[in-house]
Amino acid sequence: MVMDRNGMSHKAAGTVGGGRFEGKAGAGSDDDLTVDLSDTTIDEYGDLVDVMRPARPGESDDRPLAYAWRLYDPFEEDSEFAIQQSLRPFARWLESKGPLHLDSPQAREMLVKRIRQTALQPYREYRKYGLLDEARRLGCR
Repeated sequence: MVMDRNGMSHKAAGTVGGGRFEGKAGAGSDDDLTVDLSDTTIDEYGDLVDVMRPARPGESDDRPLAYAWRLYDPFEEDSEFAIQQSLRPFARWLESKGPLHLDSPQAREMLVKRIRQTALQPYREYRKYGLLDEARRLGCR
């Protein structure tokens, strides 16, 4: 344990769970806490608002692509695991929304480029998000 300047004990940075405060003895898990994101707007998630809009009847539900858009933000400097953990409230918020659709014709291409730049296994992610055709067309492997 590392003691900070406020006298709080936490795990050392660079270790699993680093920077997190140690739980008190006998304290329960907070897994059952719910996050109320009813006041959250999509604008708070950066440029996602430029490429996503509510889906119209007959259009694809691209919420998984919206999640990938945030997960593979090339300006995020943290580990993939930490980013996934920080996106848990965002994923719940996406689930509570109606279907979203990629509004920009270049959005899939931009997402492929984001994944290529930042994913540990880009090909697997292309397949997971249904972006193989776009990746092949752009010459990404």
